Amino acid sequence: MKINIINLQNKIRINSLVSSGIKKVALKTLSLEGNKNRGEISICLVTDKIIKKLNKKYLDHAGPTDVISFKIPQSNSIELIAEIAISTDTVFSNSKIFKTTPLNELFFYVAHAILHVLGYNDNTQKKRILMFKKQEKICQSIKLKL
Repeated sequence: MKINIINLQNKIRINSLVSSGIKKVALKTLSLEGNKNRGEISICLVTDKIIKKLNKKYLDHAGPTDVISFKIPQSNSIELIAEIAISTDTVFSNSKIFKTTPLNELFFYVAHAILHVLGYNDNTQKKRILMFKKQEKICQSIKLKL
């Protein structure tokens, strides 16, 4: 699985350790869900301004959000192709609210987005709790030294 990281923000400095952490979380999420597919996932780190535009254009929702993810349908079901956008403005504001570090919040969102790509939904309280528990399990299973 190829994981691309595209940086269109300046809140989080993306160095090799952060990039490696993002990729580890992505691959761990895929493996825990039994996904052994080939393919490519692009994770784009953006501002609230950019994610707000994406949210309106593709989902017809007003305002910014934390994460937007799209699974790109393929005629070859062996490959998984996905596009993910994560707002680092929201990463920072939510890390203060939830009393965590911005990097831990970022990794949490990476797991969340990939779970969405794999078919999980958080549109009810029960489904939201299930996703949250899975995200925590994934993030806790990876011991990153940042």
